[in-house]
Amino acid sequence: MFGLDFWELAIIFVVALIALGPKRLPEVAKSLGGLLAEFRKASTDLRRSIDDVARSTLVAPPTTPERPEPAPALPPEPARPSKTAPEDTTAQLPPGPKDLHG
Repeated sequence: MFGLDFWELAIIFVVALIALGPKRLPEVAKSLGGLLAEFRKASTDLRRSIDDVARSTLVAPPTTPERPEPAPALPPEPARPSKTAPEDTTAQLPPGPKDLHG
């Protein structure tokens, strides 16, 4: 644990016992244990939430169909007048007064 062997932990325990006294040492150890447990729980929750966010933001493979869908049919456009030169319509006119008497 933390790279400490038995004798180093025993020395730390003896120093804590002398500094805090036999009545207060169990209270301090209990509160320290509770703090460590809360810290572990918080770090585990944080790690899980980061993993969840990382999984949800990963780019998923595209789910496109194998064949593309056909484009919707457009309605036919109305006929537009031609922009070319106007045709000679004099041959289609009915005969005028000059043609009838002449």
